[in-house]
Amino acid sequence: MTYHEERAAGDVIVADDFMDLSNWLIVTEDGTSAEWVWYADTPSDIDEHMGAMNSTTHENGFAGFNGVQYLLDGDVEMQNASLEYEHLINCEDASSVILSFEQRYRGFNTCKTYVEVSNNAGISYDFQYEINQRTYVNQNPIQKVITLNITEAATGNPEVKIRFRWEETSEVDVHGSGYAWLIDDFVVSEGWNTDVKITDVHLQSGVGGLIENGMTYYLAYEHQTTEIELSATVENLASTVQENVKLNVQVTGPSGHSCMSEVTDLNIGAKDSLFCTSSFTPSEAGTYTAKFWFDSDSEEDYVFNDTIIKSIEVGSEFNDYARHNGVETGSIANLTVNAGAPLLIGNLMQFFDVSEFREVSVFITDDSTNLGQYIFIQLMKYNPETGDFVYVEQTDDHEINVSNLGTKVSLYFEEEQCYKENEYGLILVGHYGGTNEVRFSLAQDVEEKTVLGYTSGATDPFYLEGPQAIMVQIEGMEYGYCNIGIEENGSAFNLSQNKPNPFSESTLIQYELASNEEVHISITDLAGKMVKTINLGNQSAGKHEFRLSENDFSEGVYFYTFNLGDEFVTKRMIVVK
Repeated sequence: MTYHEERAAGDVIVADDFMDLSNWLIVTEDGTSAEWVWYADTPSDIDEHMGAMNSTTHENGFAGFNGVQYLLDGDVEMQNASLEYEHLINCEDASSVILSFEQRYRGFNTCKTYVEVSNNAGISYDFQYEINQRTYVNQNPIQKVITLNITEAATGNPEVKIRFRWEETSEVDVHGSGYAWLIDDFVVSEGWNTDVKITDVHLQSGVGGLIENGMTYYLAYEHQTTEIELSATVENLASTVQENVKLNVQVTGPSGHSCMSEVTDLNIGAKDSLFCTSSFTPSEAGTYTAKFWFDSDSEEDYVFNDTIIKSIEVGSEFNDYARHNGVETGSIANLTVNAGAPLLIGNLMQFFDVSEFREVSVFITDDSTNLGQYIFIQLMKYNPETGDFVYVEQTDDHEINVSNLGTKVSLYFEEEQCYKENEYGLILVGHYGGTNEVRFSLAQDVEEKTVLGYTSGATDPFYLEGPQAIMVQIEGMEYGYCNIGIEENGSAFNLSQNKPNPFSESTLIQYELASNEEVHISITDLAGKMVKTINLGNQSAGKHEFRLSENDFSEGVYFYTFNLGDEFVTKRMIVVK
């Protein structure tokens, strides 16, 4: 879990608690008509979809843009609305300027939220700061204090103006508009003379591998522990250059570790990432807590934003392996371009020792629309020679029941699944689409290109931008001995999963023979009824492929069985239309 304290205001230049809107101008841009509104209480439609505003002074009112009204009404128009502080803000004598405000927000598709600053009395707004840009559709509401360093735009200027702007350019009734953006407790203050703020921390395993900066694992089996690189990002919120800034880390737990980064100078408003000069490897099972903080040559005027604490769990009894921190922050059902269709999505994971498992769990939301729907887990493995992910195995479908809502659901493979040392796996959870798609839980922000998925019929994965971890994890992992492949297990052939799967037009099945063999294929439906038989005749040793067309099947789940002499291998395929 991660936590830190937001900084309070310094010397206040101007402040407004939205007791009324007399200090604010409501402006519509580009010929639009939707406007910001003053609220004494959170409107019922907003409250129902993202909860009530809970700012420090919410009882005396706050401002907001209500996009829910358009979603519920079904008639969406383009929205470009500003809420502008009416008075000029004199920052002429301020050496640095900090803007803070309290907000409540919930993301939905393509709505954008901005803070914009003018240094020419509002003639033009040349400084733009996008807020809430790392949010996902229908994630949990964000209630927090936002702090922005606007020194570049405001310092030394007597004619500063500031506005909040909501923009939604999509007029599509299904995908346009958004929930709401509620604003309160607006403060512009002079920055501290010395103030470095820690903004994020990382405990990265597998640095220098497929993901250059590695990945963080919050649950780890003892055999999956490895060197952990410690780093953090810092921002200079002060009015002066901060000299010899350095990162300090103190790890406590079954074993400890202390380290520091090299020092650097941080210019006014600058941000940087600093890395400890030594790594840390957990020695045994237990909870490890890492305290990260920054300091410099100058004594801090404000110390409450210097520190972040993060914990990871290494287990010997539960043997779980996960990249999420256990705290749900939102959910995902599908992509806009894939709405209503089947979806696979999950986390990339690196394996640092040979491991076997049969159980994988996933957290689903408490949405009642999840009831009666089917989910499954699919495993893939990265092939470093081709740069592709290769299908490994898939569980049977699980029908979601009442007891599954808002909790963790476990699914099982028929046989032990195995990953070798330094292999990368893609742990995917899937659903079959429909009017109400299954919602899977999301956790904390994670590294770019580490949350991947497949839209319906796609053979190549997509990457979520600014991703959050899918709450999926391996359970009951054990140290294993992998025996995979024709030569290793003595099998007469190796059969791959059809790709794509599910498929809507055609699908390709690849297989490899150890010697010349007669090849027969039989395809059955879920009830065991024979649907199709194929005799491919005598085929030579080596790699082969065979393509099936959806024209031969109705929509549904089927099993295809390859028969070579006394050996049979069966896999499942899904046809969607």
